[in-house]
Amino acid sequence: GTDGGGVNKLSAASFDYNLPEEVTENSRIRPILKDKSGNLWFGTDGAHFGKLETKQQSGGGRLFTYYKVQDKLLANGQRSFLQDKNGNIWVGTTGSGLLKYDGNYFTNYLFGSGGDRQSIYDILEDNKGNIWFGLRDGIIVRFDGKSYSSYTTKDGLPGSIIYSMLEDRKGNIWFCTEGAGVYKYDGIKLTVYSEKEGLFSKGVTSIAEDDKGNIWFGTLGAGVCRFDGKNFTYYSEQQGISDNNVWSVFCDKKNQLWIGTDKGLSLYISRKESLQNPGNDYIFYNFNAQDGLKAIDFNLHSVCVDDENRIMWGTGKSVPSLDLNKDFMPDSI
Repeated sequence: GTDGGGVNKLSAASFDYNLPEEVTENSRIRPILKDKSGNLWFGTDGAHFGKLETKQQSGGGRLFTYYKVQDKLLANGQRSFLQDKNGNIWVGTTGSGLLKYDGNYFTNYLFGSGGDRQSIYDILEDNKGNIWFGLRDGIIVRFDGKSYSSYTTKDGLPGSIIYSMLEDRKGNIWFCTEGAGVYKYDGIKLTVYSEKEGLFSKGVTSIAEDDKGNIWFGTLGAGVCRFDGKNFTYYSEQQGISDNNVWSVFCDKKNQLWIGTDKGLSLYISRKESLQNPGNDYIFYNFNAQDGLKAIDFNLHSVCVDDENRIMWGTGKSVPSLDLNKDFMPDSI
């Protein structure tokens, strides 16, 4: 059910996105990346990763490359992808540190001695070309192309897993943590957002910025919240979201917010207030197994839009997708 939207249904076929069996048969899809050429990169939970070419081959179909050559580095799965301004593909792995692929060779970067520290949940390139990534134990590393700088609890960090990062339109870098709320870095100082500041969940998994500059957070236990620079506004199951445990938030070109949760997919659409319903300026549409989803457990960093404007997500069993070129007009009963 939804807040004012009735029960919305989509045909099962509308969620299909065909992928080679090598990707989906052995493991769940985790990070997804569209590179500058439009190729799609798919990481997995406990296996290797692959690249699906955007161009059709002369004989039909699209070339798929499955990267198995670095078995020891890639076999445990991947957590994050990034393509930098030079075209390198960076891969945050589960337990094997950071990989850089230049199109020909892999370079492996290890940090610290503990195995858990080698799991890298997110990678970010800022507007100055610095590469940022967070280690599992909460250390943040910045690479300027020549040397590395590390930020730890001594610099004011909480020592909690860095789930996600975002550079906003003002140049601030946001760090979302597993158990210590959110940190904002303005280039000089860190600002903490936790319960004291109105962020009611210490576990923040995902982040997005809308066209008005609002920052949206996906949380564990409190649904999604919107931060306008001063106040947090919450949208939980009570307001119509599928589930309060959120793993991905994504704002599309129409300024619609797609929310991947533990128990299905939600779409938040803002709308003008009406005289009949003052204050009701939004609507949620929810999708689950009844709407054609083969799995309803969505994953961290597992949402992407391809060159044909199809949005897709990684789940436990498949890669569901929807065509964003079509007006979203679900059937309501």
